[in-house]
Amino acid sequence: MVRLSVAPMAEWTDRPYRSLARALTRRTVLYTEMVVADDLLHKDHDGQFLLLDASTQESPLVLQLGGAEPETLMRATDVAVSSSHVNYEEINLNCGCPSAAATCCSQRYGASLMHDPHGVATCLRAMARASPNAPVSVKCRLGTNERNGYKLLSDFISIVSSGAGVRHFIIHSRECVLGGFTPKQNRTIPPLRPRWTHQLKQDFPDLHFTYNGGIKSLEMAGRHLLAPHNGIIAEYGSYAGLKEHESSGNEKADEFQWDDLPAVDGVMIGREAYQRPWLLREADVKIFGEDRNPGLTRRKILEDYIVLGEELMEKYSNIHGHRKKGTPGYSTRNLLKPVFGLFATERGGREWRRILDKEWVGGGKLGVREPSLRELLEAAMDAMPSELLDAE
Repeated sequence: MVRLSVAPMAEWTDRPYRSLARALTRRTVLYTEMVVADDLLHKDHDGQFLLLDASTQESPLVLQLGGAEPETLMRATDVAVSSSHVNYEEINLNCGCPSAAATCCSQRYGASLMHDPHGVATCLRAMARASPNAPVSVKCRLGTNERNGYKLLSDFISIVSSGAGVRHFIIHSRECVLGGFTPKQNRTIPPLRPRWTHQLKQDFPDLHFTYNGGIKSLEMAGRHLLAPHNGIIAEYGSYAGLKEHESSGNEKADEFQWDDLPAVDGVMIGREAYQRPWLLREADVKIFGEDRNPGLTRRKILEDYIVLGEELMEKYSNIHGHRKKGTPGYSTRNLLKPVFGLFATERGGREWRRILDKEWVGGGKLGVREPSLRELLEAAMDAMPSELLDAE
């Protein structure tokens, strides 16, 4: 059972971020960025390697695919499973992406698939045939602006689970507006309805449901995982709980009351885990009941991260074609992204970000020699108080 996971996100949940997150938590499930099935099949061997590159140390890891054609998804699943040395926990189909690219005719994927649950089931059956060891799963929304309501959501779950044998659904508990909204608007303006995910668990007790939407702390995640009628859930199932969520301001009080419903099986954290990765450091004990957390200090994590970053830059620079448009590669700039929030909410957190920005601007953008990842991070670490760098 997946009790805690970090949501897949384009340009964020890449290998550097996943390595950082894994240093903080051994048990939390991590996701790849979404890989568009058609893109994967049109890459040469090196291009496929770059899209699927992962380390066994990142496990447990889920691969998310985007697509709508069963044959294409089956072939992409086969490529991923056969060419990767990582044993994926699941192969996930994206049925929730709001991006305009997700609805174009040649590479349709994402939330628009919720309009065709039978087609989704066909896609998942094809993926399952190519993945005998890793089960398939679905990440979806509550519905779209064109097709919505709990009955349609329930029908979607019923058709997909019975038609493809899917046991795990990750529910981003908002509707998706197709057309007219940016991805940012789609994750903030449609109101959260956490009650719907808990209702699904009551209506489909044999399936596994993971709640996704507005989670800002491990404590919030834990409240969704607690049994009904626990005092904490009863307290949190009030409208006051909205202020703790990433709220659009459009939520209704009764949609935040779930103390009369079963707990969900898992919780997925989104942007908060990217913007404040340090919050994951206590997940193994608080969420999974382990005796201890990894307990690495920020200093140790950053020292290891520098080594990883140097290895990745060297490896990718030796692969022909990695500079082609649409093919991933690593620069000092994008290797800094995962660690920008490592001191968020801490005394000195703003100084950490300021130093990284200043060093980058002073060394890279003004025509002076571009500083290396090691130079940038070591300069920033030198300016941070030891008690913060060495705290577990």
